[in-house]
Amino acid sequence: MHSVGKSWLLLTGFVFFYVIYLLFGALVFSSIERPVEDKLRHDIERLKEEFLNQSCVNAASLELFLNKVLTASKYGVSVLRNSSGRSNWDLASSMFFANTLVTTVGQFLE
Repeated sequence: MHSVGKSWLLLTGFVFFYVIYLLFGALVFSSIERPVEDKLRHDIERLKEEFLNQSCVNAASLELFLNKVLTASKYGVSVLRNSSGRSNWDLASSMFFANTLVTTVGQFLE
């Protein structure tokens, strides 16, 4: 077998192994994490129904409120009383982000 044919065979083997490895990993993580996620989703739905049954808040208002809270949470803003009032973009955090951006995106020129 020629070296080019051998290289293609080796590359094909590595790609095949990589795809099998990814599929196996996906199955493992899915089998571990999915039951926990399903239970959490069920618990949250039950808690929401209990809250709606015990309060004068309607479902649409609750959905709007939760949507805004979750959107704020994605940006690191918490509505909980026990959270710190410290900004996520203080000088040290901003410098760390800028450094990470420069070191991972920048290109070394000679």
